[in-house]
Amino acid sequence: MMRNTHFPDASGMSSGQRAAKVLEECSFVVVRSSDAVEGEYIGLIQELYKRPVLPIGVLAPVPEENKNNTAINSSWSHTQQWLDGQKPKSVLFVGFGSEYKMPVEQIHELAYSLELSRLPFLWILRKPQGVDSSDLLPPGFANRTLSQGVVLLGWAPQLEILAHPAIGGCLFHSGWGTIVESLGFGHPLVLLPMIADQGLNAKLLVEKEVGYEVPGTKMVHSVGMWLLNP
Repeated sequence: MMRNTHFPDASGMSSGQRAAKVLEECSFVVVRSSDAVEGEYIGLIQELYKRPVLPIGVLAPVPEENKNNTAINSSWSHTQQWLDGQKPKSVLFVGFGSEYKMPVEQIHELAYSLELSRLPFLWILRKPQGVDSSDLLPPGFANRTLSQGVVLLGWAPQLEILAHPAIGGCLFHSGWGTIVESLGFGHPLVLLPMIADQGLNAKLLVEKEVGYEVPGTKMVHSVGMWLLNP
């Protein structure tokens, strides 16, 4: 999706051009945010757009039961049982959204960091294209962390996970949707931005003192150091 921001699609316009056209012709702009979260920046947007900007709130979603979805129940059941057996606020929830898929080298470094931290973890991992499942995690990682954490491949009910009393913190990519969901549950946030607006989002959370951005050029390696020495 991010590749198409600057390149024309079948309509002859890029998504960036289309957004600019909409802003040019609209009467006002509605944003999913609030003055409490981004008051100074909302004022700046209004000044830049030369249009009224109306913050309608962060609109945090509410967890819903998936009783009628057999596939979700089947894949979620084992993980939910594992979470139920963990101490309150002891588990680190790890996830990086659907737009960015880590290369194997980053996945391995993050895996080693989680293992060295000795923290219980729940990691939602999306497999990069062309990578065999047997090569996705470091050799022996699954066996060594069998009693420490759980790795789920693909989709997972994020809201249900965030709402679980065993979750004590989140390590994630700073996507806005996940920010809204995580803040709704008051979890400490460790931020590892990857693409697009995630770096700016992380900067905002650090300014608001509700998140910690992992420093350094070898960011994934730094995660383990922070987990061991918060």
